Amino acid sequence: MPLPQTVVEEDRRLESAISAASTRLAELRWRWTVDEFNPERVSIRDYAREVGLNHSTVRGYARGYALWRSARSSMSLADAIERARLSGETEAATVAVAESRGQSVGHVRKERPTEIRRVRDVARERAEKRGTTVEEEVTTVAETITKVEAAAETIKAERTERLGFRFIEMERLLDAARRPLIKALNLAHEIDWGEEERELLNSTVDNIKSLLGLIDIAFAGTADVDWDVELAKLTEE
Repeated sequence: MPLPQTVVEEDRRLESAISAASTRLAELRWRWTVDEFNPERVSIRDYAREVGLNHSTVRGYARGYALWRSARSSMSLADAIERARLSGETEAATVAVAESRGQSVGHVRKERPTEIRRVRDVARERAEKRGTTVEEEVTTVAETITKVEAAAETIKAERTERLGFRFIEMERLLDAARRPLIKALNLAHEIDWGEEERELLNSTVDNIKSLLGLIDIAFAGTADVDWDVELAKLTEE
């Protein structure tokens, strides 16, 4: 059963009213914060404080409106506001990482983009759970990540000093080999391999077993092994 025409018309009227009000609101916030032709403009933080809002909200509207004005044919005002909001979160995360590491914003933006994204994403999760904003959470998140990383580096340095670099390197290589083998195990039981495929794969598995056996022998240090010959066998086509 279709909606009454009066309902359709009322919905459209209210939607248009909301859209028009949103546009006027965005223009107002832009005009009094980032419009360079307004000599009486104030900072986004000051504006937000005066009207009782979080500065990230005001920034999203103000900078989003500026973006929308320059690209009206390619995006809606709502999309522009969202893009500005996300850009602001990334900028806040960048500043937080820079401060936590005592480095310049330009340096961390270039050298630590993955960490910036991680700080921003974790801050978003915390903000959603705690009812705060990303900007309020990024400092704590960035400082925590920096402290955890520093602690891990300290532990690694202590282990290297105690056990030696060669041991640490051996451990790293074995761990790096373990991970793809786990993936291979998962793949092995997911597929119904054919006879020819199993025969070829078994040959590769045997080669790996031989290699692991040689590593055990090397650890024990009790066998008289010609390592060059054994390695040559393993690398034969």
